[in-house]
Amino acid sequence: MIITTCTPQTHLAQIDLIETVFHPRMRHRYPWLLSEGNLAHRFVALDDEKVIGALNYWTETVVIEGNAFSVASIGAVATHLDYRHQGIASKLLDAAEKTMRQAKVDVVVISGSIDLYLRYGAERLSSVLTFEVPSVAQPITMVPVETAHIPALKVMYDQNPYRFERSLKQIQELIEATSVPSNWMNTNICTVLDHQSPIAYAVVTRRPNKPGAWIREFGGDPSVLPALADALTRELGVSRVIVELIHNDPLVPILQNKGWPVVEEPMESTLKVLDFEQLLTKLKPLLIRRDPSMAHLSVTQDGDNITFMFSGSGYTTTARQAQQLLFGPWPSALGVDHPVLVKLKGIVPIPWVYPSNLNYQ
Repeated sequence: MIITTCTPQTHLAQIDLIETVFHPRMRHRYPWLLSEGNLAHRFVALDDEKVIGALNYWTETVVIEGNAFSVASIGAVATHLDYRHQGIASKLLDAAEKTMRQAKVDVVVISGSIDLYLRYGAERLSSVLTFEVPSVAQPITMVPVETAHIPALKVMYDQNPYRFERSLKQIQELIEATSVPSNWMNTNICTVLDHQSPIAYAVVTRRPNKPGAWIREFGGDPSVLPALADALTRELGVSRVIVELIHNDPLVPILQNKGWPVVEEPMESTLKVLDFEQLLTKLKPLLIRRDPSMAHLSVTQDGDNITFMFSGSGYTTTARQAQQLLFGPWPSALGVDHPVLVKLKGIVPIPWVYPSNLNYQ
């Protein structure tokens, strides 16, 4: 067996394997990830000349409160049915990580939270809050998103302090890709208009195993949500509308104050920090804005041991726990007795983006 990057010769065979494992429209739903232009970030396992394993990642910039980070988003990890339980996916992950490290990627985000990714060293990423939106019959103009709406949609998207960096062209491409039906969900993107001007947008999905309609991404004026829920209920013939938000979304406190029913669930994504020293350099401005004394914080990495230093005091932990410390949730084993943790408590965890819809490829 050989692990190597994808080539023009193995490009289509890799996609055929992925579409056999997942669904037959993957190349249309993930056009950047599975493009020929991304061959250097697409990996295959070969048995002779047969593609028996696949892994892909797409590198882009994440913006957190104005600070930019290099993030590799892994997806479409697949192994041929006849070759499973041989460690092929783990070998593909290792090969991809070498390329990521060479490119100075800060963080890896993986679409999934299965044991394979936890063994690889990734940690479950944050949590999702799902609010049930009350349906209120009010006049509202809800239409499918149109090309003319894209500039206003981008303005609303960019208002979120936790997002991927997107151009107008990229947002339009992602809207088209997100709308491709899959085995596990159908997605529509709608715009709410006020006198023909967009004031909100919603990425709405319906899933075979979950009743109702799910707003998995929302931008714009939150006051339209009840009227939007009423319009979706009537148009889609569903009994309930749920809005799904990562725990740090700016909308969360607004909806919590409304007292709408809410459920907290683990997010089905995982995260791995590749270089803690490099990441802290980029995090420093954000941390200093929260507490100027964070200028004295440093971190060193020795294999799986991560040491945080502050004012002459050091705290050493594992890479997995260090990831939880930075991005949450804090593991109960950490406690808060150590002086470094006492200082960090309330400054971290750092909010993260919701890796879905217009925020994932």
